[in-house]
Amino acid sequence: MNRPTPKLTIPLVILLLLAGCQATLPPKPTLTPASEEALRTSLTYLASDELEGRGVGTAGIDAAACYIEGYFKGLALRPPPGQDSYFQVFDHTTITGASAQTVVSSAGKTYSLSKDLMPLALSAEKPFSGPLAFVGYGISGAKEKDSGQLYDDYAGLDVKGKVVLAMRFEPHDSKGKSRIAKIDFSEFAALNRKARSAADRGAVALLVVQPPTHHGEDALSPMGRRQMDAVSIPVVQVTQAAANEMLAAAGLKNLRDYQNEIDTTFTPQSAESGSVIVKGNVIFERVTNKLRNVMAWLPGKGPHSDEIIVIGAHYDHLGRGGPGSRSPLSHEIHHGADDNASGTAALLELARILSSGTPLPRSVLFLSFSGEEIGLLGSLYWVDHPTVPIANIKAMVNLDMVGRLQNNILQVGGTGTAPAFEHLIESLPAGRSFTLKTMWKDGRAPSDITSFVARRIPGLFLWTGFHEDYHRPTDTADKINYAGEVRIVNLTAQATVDLAYLPDKELAYTPPPPSTQPATPAATRPGAGVSLGVIPDYSSETGAGGVKITGATPGSAADKAGLHPGDILVRFGGHKIENLYDLTAVLDAGTPGVPVKLQVIRNGQPLELEATPTPRRKPQQ
Repeated sequence: MNRPTPKLTIPLVILLLLAGCQATLPPKPTLTPASEEALRTSLTYLASDELEGRGVGTAGIDAAACYIEGYFKGLALRPPPGQDSYFQVFDHTTITGASAQTVVSSAGKTYSLSKDLMPLALSAEKPFSGPLAFVGYGISGAKEKDSGQLYDDYAGLDVKGKVVLAMRFEPHDSKGKSRIAKIDFSEFAALNRKARSAADRGAVALLVVQPPTHHGEDALSPMGRRQMDAVSIPVVQVTQAAANEMLAAAGLKNLRDYQNEIDTTFTPQSAESGSVIVKGNVIFERVTNKLRNVMAWLPGKGPHSDEIIVIGAHYDHLGRGGPGSRSPLSHEIHHGADDNASGTAALLELARILSSGTPLPRSVLFLSFSGEEIGLLGSLYWVDHPTVPIANIKAMVNLDMVGRLQNNILQVGGTGTAPAFEHLIESLPAGRSFTLKTMWKDGRAPSDITSFVARRIPGLFLWTGFHEDYHRPTDTADKINYAGEVRIVNLTAQATVDLAYLPDKELAYTPPPPSTQPATPAATRPGAGVSLGVIPDYSSETGAGGVKITGATPGSAADKAGLHPGDILVRFGGHKIENLYDLTAVLDAGTPGVPVKLQVIRNGQPLELEATPTPRRKPQQ
């Protein structure tokens, strides 16, 4: 994240004069400075114990929404035109854990949830039955880091229709280190890869177990957050005791003997026995929550008042932890003072500052999003169900984690999404007081800005960076740099005014280079293989397999092929796509420049398209 090379820039006022619009626009307003007291008051309340970490489904997040609504009302701001409420309400159904009906049985014994087994978050939800096969570490195609010797647990083994049992991790040396990876463990140890390998070979389920040596006490991992990228077969972790009982019933050796043999010789010890049938069923519990985006409208004045600048910040956080927490065993309140009470407080203060001055030539829509922490839910829902004409939005400014200014470094994303953005921030008096660093120039950041740039709306993202308290209970209001946040709010207010005055051509969306990929989706991560350029929608499961997309990178193979937001990609060439892991696999194996047939579901109907994948490159940052 290097600071942009300083360049001579034409002052914005001269740009406006050259554009011939200065005479038709009112003078820029004099802005009221940000109030540290107001920021502190809002932030302290939003990050208080009373609001329970603003987790989805809690009374605390509802209280936060009502606070934001009350703040907008107190400023005499109204909902967007045509709306009778400050709230945009939408339902989100999520898997909260495994049902008590989840079960595995073998050789006359039934194993129970939490005591003997726990499904993983990537598991399919369905019954299974088949003969048991032990497949070592469940990996294929790996090489020993020193000798280059190949290792394949599936070599010579037919697991079609079988339930496979695999140990976690990968072959170890005598010190417990990987014999494949030079540092830590390789990608072959990833559970999603093991599950995909088993499914690709026709297994009906994968049981995973912690190896008895090198990894401490046997323990079942929490299920974790459910994502849309589940695999096509059930994946269940079982205890060592349960695994050894199944192996013994099948007449096979125990885990410790198998691990010792594999680790010592780097030779697979896979085995099967048709005498033992393993049956099971994975069932999940679900809850439907009502989420609320909170909106307020500041009308502009003049011939461009139908054009809109969006200022956004999410107000949800992690509640009492769980998936996403960096203190995974904690059930304490995760206060989320920086993430993102700081951005929400900044948004409210910007609403006060901008509404207290003379009207701007463009209107401003303040959007406070819910559900960002579980997949950008609020912003994705809003761009799919906009409450103002989305074509009228000229720019989006996103504030996420702006409360921990350190060493005077302010990080700015999205500077490559419009011609004016490269030097907009540093050209402002307030901007010149910071050490500016750029990241995510194409706007594809792990925050709500991504939902807008995916719809070709230019955006800026202000951020003060990660810290040790990120996603931990210790992200508390007393650690906020309030003086620094005041300066960021003043800068954002100045930037919003300039955005309201810029000519259209300076706000024209600028697509990234064709093969530049989003920063977050696993399906387009850099490495070997090809790029398609789809932007997966993480907000919900498709329900019928496939990968739902929220957009395509402009100029990418997917864009040129005609993929639309909302399309569900179900086939890539001859390969069925049920989830992101499937898509990742075919992209990893793809050849650049070779056309491939894509099948998508659009509005419930199948559609065939043709794309020519491009070489992969590192995401632009």
